[in-house]
Amino acid sequence: MLNMAQASPYPAKVAKSQPAITRTARVALVPTEDGDSPRPGLGLLEHASEHAMRVREVLRGFGYEPYVDLDSDDVNHLELVEEAVASQDVDVLIGHIVGHGELADGSSEKLYVLNSAGQRLRRPVTSWITDIEDAREQRPLTLFILDVCYAGEAAVTSWHARMDVTKRRSWVLAATGPGRKAFGYRLSRAVVAVLQKYVSREIRFDPSVRYIPRTTVYREIERTVNALIEEDRGLPHLGSPT
Repeated sequence: MLNMAQASPYPAKVAKSQPAITRTARVALVPTEDGDSPRPGLGLLEHASEHAMRVREVLRGFGYEPYVDLDSDDVNHLELVEEAVASQDVDVLIGHIVGHGELADGSSEKLYVLNSAGQRLRRPVTSWITDIEDAREQRPLTLFILDVCYAGEAAVTSWHARMDVTKRRSWVLAATGPGRKAFGYRLSRAVVAVLQKYVSREIRFDPSVRYIPRTTVYREIERTVNALIEEDRGLPHLGSPT
């Protein structure tokens, strides 16, 4: 599943009040019904849709709404992503992907997201980041939440890591470190759990600031992911890899 949410607050921070104008989208990237695997060796992710919906709904609590609303599998997922990251009328974009990720063969080790047929999207995740950072035209401030295997490959690109943080227009919140598989939708579950606590005011914040700092949110999400791993008794093989 892919959630593309847009709103006006800074993407690496969470707004405490709803902005005036917002929109969001979700598109199926993996099978969500019982049936055959899209290809040998690739597990079904029956609950991907459920977790994508939960992330979308908790983002609504902060003023994020669908970028577009497409429920059909008959869609070019790559075109949708590239249209969103190139939008000149969008200030902030959150791209949430829960599904299968795969590394390229050979030395490049680029991360590709797989579509519902188990095929790689034509361009790797790093190309979306490059398009945002290299563009001379307006691009949305974008946060990619990647709940896929090997997501850390996109998060630790050397040239992006060297960029001045104040000049970045894109960020990655990855489910795993480089070369590691993701299990149990843990990142998506953690995002929902943490943001819901802010919505319900279970986690308090300084009322004098407009945004909850990204480092605070990321730290809480990391702590929650680690707690979920402990709940699984530290056995990363529990559940289907994404």
